[in-house]
Formats: sequence, structure tokens, C-alpha cells
Amino acid sequence: MGAVAGDMSVSDRSQLIGEIERLIGGDRARGGLDKSDLSAVIGSALALDYVSESCRGGIQTGNHYQSVRLGATVTAGFRGDRTDVLDRIDFRGRTVLDLGSNLGELSRAARERGAARVVGIEYDDFFVAIARGLNALNDVEGVEFRQGDIADPRIYDEAFDIVLAFSVFQYVGDVLEHVCRIARDVLVVETHKLDGNLLRDYVVPVRKQLPAFTALGRSDWSIRSEAGGQRAVMAFARDEAVLAAALTAAAGERGDAGGARERVDVARTSRALQSRFLECFSFESLEHLLDAVRTTSVDLGAMGNNRDVARGYRGWLYWFMYLKGYVEYLDSGVVGDTNAFRRYFAEHHLPRVDEPGIGSEQASAIAQRRFADLDAMRRAPRHADDLVDKPSPPIRITVSDPPPPDPLLITFTTRQTERAALLDGWHRLFGAAICGIRELEAEVVYEAYPPVHGRIEHYEVTADGTLRLDGWCFSSSEPWAFIELRACGRAIARATPAERPDVAAAAPDRPHAGASGFSFTCPAPPDDCLTLDVLPTQNWLPIGRMRLHRGRGAHGLHHLALATGIGQSLAALQSVLPPDGLVLAVGSETAAVAGSLLPAAEIRTVDGRPAPWHGDDDAARLLIAGYALGGVPEMDRYAWLEHAATAVRPGGALVLGDRGWLPPDLPPHVEEVLRLPPQPVDASETVTLARV
Repeated sequence: MGAVAGDMSVSDRSQLIGEIERLIGGDRARGGLDKSDLSAVIGSALALDYVSESCRGGIQTGNHYQSVRLGATVTAGFRGDRTDVLDRIDFRGRTVLDLGSNLGELSRAARERGAARVVGIEYDDFFVAIARGLNALNDVEGVEFRQGDIADPRIYDEAFDIVLAFSVFQYVGDVLEHVCRIARDVLVVETHKLDGNLLRDYVVPVRKQLPAFTALGRSDWSIRSEAGGQRAVMAFARDEAVLAAALTAAAGERGDAGGARERVDVARTSRALQSRFLECFSFESLEHLLDAVRTTSVDLGAMGNNRDVARGYRGWLYWFMYLKGYVEYLDSGVVGDTNAFRRYFAEHHLPRVDEPGIGSEQASAIAQRRFADLDAMRRAPRHADDLVDKPSPPIRITVSDPPPPDPLLITFTTRQTERAALLDGWHRLFGAAICGIRELEAEVVYEAYPPVHGRIEHYEVTADGTLRLDGWCFSSSEPWAFIELRACGRAIARATPAERPDVAAAAPDRPHAGASGFSFTCPAPPDDCLTLDVLPTQNWLPIGRMRLHRGRGAHGLHHLALATGIGQSLAALQSVLPPDGLVLAVGSETAAVAGSLLPAAEIRTVDGRPAPWHGDDDAARLLIAGYALGGVPEMDRYAWLEHAATAVRPGGALVLGDRGWLPPDLPPHVEEVLRLPPQPVDASETVTLARV
């Protein structure tokens, strides 16, 4: 960075750098860091009007670009914190390089999410000094900041597991080969303001080195600007397996069931999940709480009419009745038929809260087991590190893709928060919270979706809003206990397996294939929920997935099958293409799916002949060709693609189904950027091409 603008002189800048270095260096060497002085100096540095101008293109960046944490205070910067996209990266145990680190907030965020070591490189030494000062002020270790030019290929002499390149593409474009070379697992790129140029300017150049990619989401242009604008955040890797591992696979110690072992921050997690009870029943000690519950009389019938019953484990009433039953158990030594919790669980909780596989006849045994867990918590030491002989297994946290609309927020001792779908251990978490235990061991299980064999045979939404979905599926490895239907991540129906002799006869090498049929009848999800997942499940974990995309008002199976492959591509492109603009769709069914998934776009229906498409003054940002290429004679397919590409503006995309129809060589201005494998209800692959 070159020139300094604003109301700061070169001497002011040098003096502040020296003062920060003295406080974090000399004072610490003498045995103590004066954080009040350091906070004041950093505050002065941030308060001044300072603009750093790059030596490449004269791009200006101020000392207010990032929002930073000053102890308990967070400053208001030009950019947001980008939490959503950072949470999609598995930093745990990995080394990270942050290119153009500015004041270091992304570097520190990576460390907070479990990175083993983080190095930030920033050209401006004033920003480097502030970043180092913020590390010291916030007690951050394992994060190092260096002064350097990220446009200089000589700095790329060390490999890192994850390389972050947020809004620095104009600097690293000429050294992209070196950047990709040192990214062992994944390169994460945040674009500049998008204007239909994502594929041309970002995806195509990076894919020459790192061909596997996915969109992590959108980020703001600026949280201050009223003009708006969007950026995209993309992740690139050498192959799909490495990319998936860097984004979803756990990096911690693996448990017997394949989950990562973590330690849950009990106070933060229980406040997020059980706050309704903990805020209403706040006592100085557990014994005071139990005494208050013991002396409170309860009208169980009246309690059963309380709306809070339906909240289940996230309400206050369940936990009050749990403790009421527990003190009765302490006083009598048994769980009798009149135990308040046993009765509440059987008579009110089970009828209103979904607990598959649990019946009222099990209420006494369940109460006995849960009371025993709380007894163990009461007798245990108050710090999790001392709970060597605790009888309870780790709580189990299940993470789904996508997360449910109302996820369970689980915070670990690393301060990382997981958006979970299921929690097996509600009572252990509650017991730890009221007993003063600060940490619990947990096993984090990430739902995996290996391929399944299956077919949707009937799909219908009736006039009264009922969804009917029938078919069959089986896993290559094991039978399923029940199958779940999810709409946009929320479970809306479950079914047990039905016998299918025809499937058994077709797959004689799979003994469980006969018990593969399913049938759902349930209220249809809202029109704006376009993704349906059919999940065969064993031990509460999916063992596979059939993912479907539906068009609004689509009632026919053919339409649903078409939406499966093409719709998945459109869903992936939604996060990286502008939401509006002209979209060409070949055929009315393709247009219906496009209109459902891209409601802000102008959808224009065209026939399968591309010659008339490019006669309009405005070029499309997207062409959805469906299976049109299959109807073109083989010798004419290359020319068809050439004509089709001219209807799309540079940087736009073409999405089409392929069953071996694509010519071996594509036109020079067309490049393949994404290929989806065949779906269970659709035998063709789906290809996305970019106009470059």
C-alpha cells in the first residue's frame, strides 16, 4: 500500500505503530500487559481518518473496513462479520492462510472456529500493528500477522490446509497458480461486487487449478452502503472428496459411531435451548430449586392444557414436571404410577410431541432412567474434567444438510456454534446446567447421504392441499427402520417400510430390498418450499437420501423428475447468479420449474431451435435447455451448442440434461463448470456450462 490519506500524518502513523509495539512487546517482557493503555491506543488508531492506497490499481482501504472487537465492544466497520459462510468451513485442526488480512478479524474468526494455526498477510504495516494489538487485547493466541505483498509470487513458499482470499482477487489474479498450489485442502474466494461475471471472472480461472467447487453463500457489499450489491463466497478444491471433507467432515477425535468428540459449553448451550425454564426458575443452589419445586402443588389436568406442553424440551413446563417427579422419586425411592413426571410424560407430552418408537407403557422405565442420570449429576464433581467415572455416555449431536429452519444452537468450549438437527442428551444437558457442571463430552455426528437405489412412483398435491408421495428405496449396505420426508430441512412425515416383492425379485443380492416400499400422505409444504428429501433412516441417522425439487403447482411425475436434476443445478446457481434478469427455458415444463426456483427472473419460454434465440437485443443470463440436446441429431450438436451459447451473455450459464449427448469437444467460448450425477428418479446427468 502506498499513499496515506485523511487527517493522519506519517508521523502520527509511525508513533501509533511504535506505541502498539511497545505495549505488546516491551511491557509484556517486563511481566505485564496494560490492556487499558493498549485499548486506548488502538481506539485512537481506529478513530483517525486513515486510508491506505494499494500500489496496484490505486484501490483504497480504510482502517474502518472490518468490524473489530475491543474487549466487550465491537466497532462498526464497512463490512459485516461473514459468520454464515465461515461457519460452513471446517477449520478444526487445520492451518489457515488469510490473504489481505486487514485488521485480522477473519484470521481470529478462523482460530475461534478451531484452526490450529493462522497466518495473516497484509501489505500495510499500520494495519498489521493494529491486528497484532487486537490479538493481545483479546488474548488471542495461535494467530500471526506478517507484512507482505500478496501479489508477489515469492511469498507463497509454505503450504496451508485452508487459504482465505476474501475480496483480494484483483491482487492474486496474476499469481493464482501459486495460491492454488499451496492450498492443500480448500481455497475460499470472496468475489468483489457481482455483475453477471461470477463464472467468467472467478469460477473459470480458479477451476483450471482446483476443479471441484461449491458456493458457500452470499456476502454483503457493505453494511453501510444504501446502494446494495452482492458478493459470492466460493470454495475450491482438487476433488470433490477433499472439498466435502473441508466443509462438512469433522476434524476432531472420532468416536465409535464415526462422530467427532467435542466438549459442550453447558451454560451457553442450555441458555440457548432451555432458557424458558432457567430464566423463570433461578435459585442460588440446586437444593433451593428442588425445595421450591417440592413445595409447589400441581394440578396435572390444568397443566396439561398449557400451550407450553407442545414446546417439549424447549419449553419450561416439561422441565418443571421433570423436577416435580424427581423430588417425588427422591422422597419415595420409587417411580410409581402416580409420579407427576411419569403421568405428565404419558398423558400430555407423548400425545403432543413427536417421539417415534416411544409409547406410554414405557413411561415408568424412561422416568427411572432419567432420574438416575440426574442423581449421577448431583453426586459428580462440578467440573467436567473431573467426571472420569460418570456413568452417562456422551450426548450425541446430529447435524443435517440443510439444517432445519429452527436449529438447535450447540456451543462448544472452542466458542464454535453448531446448528444441529437433533440432540440425544437433553436431560443430561439440563442436569449439568442446574448442577453447575460447566462442560459435557459430546459426539457430533454429521448426516451422510451415500447413494441409494430407489424411485418415486407417485407424486400428487390434491386440491385440498394434501401431498401424496409413494415409491421405494433401499441402501446397498443395510435396511432402514423408518423413512422420513423433509421439506426444506423440516421433517413433515415418517413412514415404516412396506413389503415390495417386485423390488426383492429385481435385487436378489440385497436381502433387505423387499422391505423398501414407502407411502406418505401429509399436508403439502408451502409453495415456496421447493426441496423435498426422502431419507431412509437407521438409529435416527439417515443412511441415504433421495432429493427432489418440485415446481409450484406441479402434480405430474414427469414434471417432478425433470425438476430433480435441473432443479438441483438451479438451486446451486441461485446463490451465485443475480436473482433477476432474463432466463430462457426450453419448453413449458422447464419454464415452470425455472419460474418456481427463480421467482424474480423474467422467464421466457423458447422451443428447441437455438437459431432465433439470439435475435433479441438483450442476452440472457441463464439458458435452461432441459433435455433439448437429446432431440438434436448427433452431427448437429456442436453447432447447436454454438448457437445456444450466443443467446447467453458472457459470464452466464447454460444448464442441460446429458445422457451422452454432449460432443467430446465443446465450442471455444463454452466451458463445463458443474456436472451433477444421475438422481434416483432421473437417469440423466445434469451439466452446467459457462459462456466465457
